[in-house]
Amino acid sequence: MASLLHRNLVLRLKVQRVTMLVCSKLVLPGFQSRNPEGERGQELSQKELLGLGHAQDLLIPRLREMRKEHFPDILFLMETKQKRDVLVDLQTWLGYDRIMTVNPIGYSGGLALMWKNSVNIDFKFVDKHLVDFKVMFGKDCFFVSCIYGEPAVGNRPKLWERLSRIGAHRNEPWCMLGDFNEIKNSEEKIGGPRRSEASFQAFNDMLQIGDMTELPSTGDSFTWGGQRGTLSIQYKLDRCFVNKDGSNSFRSPIKCSWINVGLTIDLSL
Repeated sequence: MASLLHRNLVLRLKVQRVTMLVCSKLVLPGFQSRNPEGERGQELSQKELLGLGHAQDLLIPRLREMRKEHFPDILFLMETKQKRDVLVDLQTWLGYDRIMTVNPIGYSGGLALMWKNSVNIDFKFVDKHLVDFKVMFGKDCFFVSCIYGEPAVGNRPKLWERLSRIGAHRNEPWCMLGDFNEIKNSEEKIGGPRRSEASFQAFNDMLQIGDMTELPSTGDSFTWGGQRGTLSIQYKLDRCFVNKDGSNSFRSPIKCSWINVGLTIDLSL
């Protein structure tokens, strides 16, 4: 069994005049998660949650703070663990015009995408691990794939295969971001036994087929931490990739840095 500690990821994506905020790992007390090796961890304690309180005390103030500071055109939430009616109430409270939700399975997962009427969203594919869509804002358009990685190791190839099929035919600017629940190599893991190089192959093949480049970052990018026996382990799970067409379209330097509440990324077309 492993005790777990999740960071709260906040990723701010700015493409041309469109801003997008991705919120991940809004972990709730009593929730049991799986580590990247697929093992179920011990129930999180209040101390492990950095003393941030109950679910409503943890989630609402952070969303209120982000809403006040950014009010992005698009807001994507992962691990909501809430049915649609609750999220619709949250959408109204935050002031968004539209919402798309994916219900959790039991007490696990759950996704929500909220957006303003100033942007047009065309969904290409949606399931419990992937929300793939086209964003249109005036004459500008680009694609975004929001990822909530499969916790079970044996089920991950299905997600990589779908993203590979998307990447093989997508020639427009495209960002792929979120919690992939996977690493590219052993250097993205601190502590614990080393994995075989073959275990990274499917994930790396998917990135190569999509011609994806990871956005550079500064600060601590190891976003998952846990304890397995006497071993302390950390993983780099949350990240953002952009394809070659997107890289060629971004005129301003891409900035990616860890701050006290998460990850900030700025892109400009």
